[in-house]
Amino acid sequence: MITVTCVCVPGPGNYTLDHVERLRKMVAEHLSLDFDFQCITESPWPGWWSKIQIFAPGRFTGRVLYLDLDVTVVGNLDEVIAYPAVFACAKDPLNKGINSSVMVWDAGTQNHIFQKFTPVVMELMNGDQDWINKVSLPSRFPKDWFPSYKFDLKRDLSNVSANTKAILFTGKPKPWDIQ
Repeated sequence: MITVTCVCVPGPGNYTLDHVERLRKMVAEHLSLDFDFQCITESPWPGWWSKIQIFAPGRFTGRVLYLDLDVTVVGNLDEVIAYPAVFACAKDPLNKGINSSVMVWDAGTQNHIFQKFTPVVMELMNGDQDWINKVSLPSRFPKDWFPSYKFDLKRDLSNVSANTKAILFTGKPKPWDIQ
């Protein structure tokens, strides 16, 4: 069984359980495989740092797909689950790093992301993406699978390609602000 997970904790973005349900519905519409949907709602770390919780040892089994709550799924996710890498992430639209809005991995293979994390990391790094990129070497999905609404699509949804799996909404606007 596939696990699809997200994080909804108090903090920047003011995400709610309505956003969780929005994501769950999109996943159900675009994933033909059986899956268990789990939302992390508590974390000792604030904001985007709470995402580190998804790598806690023993949390999941099998293949895991993580999606940020502001991702808009528009294409089939089966290829994402089957991507031939132990750990893969979307590519950051502005640099060679990763965008942690979409990640897939084999449970147990990335425990070190959680185990090596300390509060000091939050003071030294710009965000979870930098930390994940520093302590792991994730593969990158094809760029056209996960374009940025602002940077790749230039805020024009008519630019979405047939290969697109989901649209990434970094910063503002959020998908619910434009629809």
